[in-house]
Parts: sequence; structure tokens; C-alpha cells
Amino acid sequence: GMTALMGICAALVAAGLLSMATVITRKIRRQQPPIVLLGGYGVTLGVGCAVSAAVSSTDLIPVSKGPVDWLVVGLTGLTGFSANLLVAESLRRVDASVVNVIATLEVAFSFVWQICTLARPASLTA
Repeated sequence: GMTALMGICAALVAAGLLSMATVITRKIRRQQPPIVLLGGYGVTLGVGCAVSAAVSSTDLIPVSKGPVDWLVVGLTGLTGFSANLLVAESLRRVDASVVNVIATLEVAFSFVWQICTLARPASLTA
């Protein structure tokens, strides 16, 4: 239905924006160390989240506020930070096309993580 179509459109736009960010990072790799680029990303992400939460009247704190939820949110932040730092570092050393091709392994890794952490078979619609 319409919800799935909107999800697909959002994923396509996200893929385009992520590839653009990769190329921009590669372009300025020699002027700035990766941590500076990641810091800029973090500030922008923080402001974007705050504005988005305000506009949508959504709380930025996990709903149940229990320790498991905080752990999951923290791990998400840690893995996202680490991944972005490593991508920025890899872009200093190899072409963006190489990084993007290797990054397609994210799909395969997602299936493996889904099987390991959600204890259910992976499917194309999961």
C-alpha cells in the first residue's frame, strides 16, 4: 500500500543522500581528520533530531525508559558512531567507489544480525 511505497521512497532518498555524503567526505578527506567530520555530523544530527522531535511532538527519551531500552539506544549510538568514524577513515585511504561497494555488505550483515539477535529467519520483507 501507500505506507510501503513511502518507505521505499524514503529508502531511495536515503541511499542517494548517503552516497552523496560519502563523496563529499572523500573530497575533503585531506583537509579535515575523520573525527572533525564526525563531530560536524554529530552536531547536525543532534540539531536535526531536536527540531524533528519538536515539530512532531515526539519525546527524545526511550518510551519505557527501562535499562534495556537505554542499553539498546546506547549501543545504537555507539555502533553508529563507530561505523561513521571507520567510513570517514576508510575514505581517507581509498576511493569512495571502493568504500560504497564494500558498504553493500551491510545488507548481508543485517540478515546475519537479524538471525542472531531477533531469533527469527531473515526474509526480504523483514
